[in-house]
Amino acid sequence: MIPQGFDFKAVSLPEYSRNQVPTFIFAGRAYEGMRDPGQFLRYLAASDRTFRFVVYTNSPGLFPLVPKMTVKGFIPREELLPELAKADFLVNITNPFKVQSPSKLIDYGLSGRPVLDISSAFTNEERKNFESFLDGDYSAARRIEGLERYDIASVAEAFLSLAR
Repeated sequence: MIPQGFDFKAVSLPEYSRNQVPTFIFAGRAYEGMRDPGQFLRYLAASDRTFRFVVYTNSPGLFPLVPKMTVKGFIPREELLPELAKADFLVNITNPFKVQSPSKLIDYGLSGRPVLDISSAFTNEERKNFESFLDGDYSAARRIEGLERYDIASVAEAFLSLAR
């Protein structure tokens, strides 16, 4: 199978420097009952920790504003990637069926920032991981490997090999 391709050479990211206030981003779609941020948002609303949470989504109804959170609409990839690269970490709300559209994870991987996986249930272990991420401990970060296969040069080569 030949995956979708992205022009990695067109990606220009700012150099990361730790934010004074822990800043994290979620970019993508959420779905009620499946990839649902509700439990996570209730936890954030009750938290007395200092943080800044930015959401880029086309489903703002699933992200009722909580303190220290900003909800924005989708923006083009070339604008989103530099924003992701400025965050201390990124949040991935996992799909319970283990089928994930790779586009968001490719963007997350290209940003170079640690990724925190959370489920709709936002379990005790995920809460501990989140608190660790706020403290700058990213040891539980999701590994995003094999990004090079999505580079448009690799995808083009795969198509050319079919013609040979």
